[in-house]
Amino acid sequence: MEKNDSKKKKFAIVLLLLVVACGFYFVSGTYAKYTRALGGSDTATVAKFSIDASGLDKAQNASINLFDTVKEADTTTDEENVAAGKIAPGTGGSFTTTLTNKSEVDVKAVVTLKETSNTSNIPIEYSLDKTTWKKATDITKEVNLDYTGKTSAKTNENVTIYWRWAFDGDDSADTTLGEATTAPTVTTQVTATFTQID
Repeated sequence: MEKNDSKKKKFAIVLLLLVVACGFYFVSGTYAKYTRALGGSDTATVAKFSIDASGLDKAQNASINLFDTVKEADTTTDEENVAAGKIAPGTGGSFTTTLTNKSEVDVKAVVTLKETSNTSNIPIEYSLDKTTWKKATDITKEVNLDYTGKTSAKTNENVTIYWRWAFDGDDSADTTLGEATTAPTVTTQVTATFTQID
């Protein structure tokens, strides 16, 4: 029986040594390796979109002064033969808006003109250069504007729309307009639409 006990003791000692050796192996493996965490972060800021067109507003209902200062048909010489605030054959005028890009992106601005009312067909012509005269529906100008701070930036530009009462050789039609019981009117709308250039 002592022999059996001795074998059991030897087996227990070997088993204990094996458990201790395994423990050292696992513990030494835990403490003997390199470890390092690497990372990074970034924050994006949205680019500002800020534009302006002098004389116009976001609601698109600003009262512009296209017909306020009546000139001769050359749109330059003061008109002295027609009551203030009225238009007649041979008169003209202009409206200038300054397009401004205060954004942090390049933009394209499109200026358009339309007659919202001209039921009596007053023969008004419009121009962007005082040379080529067109109907209101054909008046469109595109302007590219750079973002603020861009090297050699062009961030604003003036756009002038000219008008004149066209001489079409039919004085009787003009006279009919002038003799109407209720004075005919023409109403125009100028719109500047800004779009980011991507």
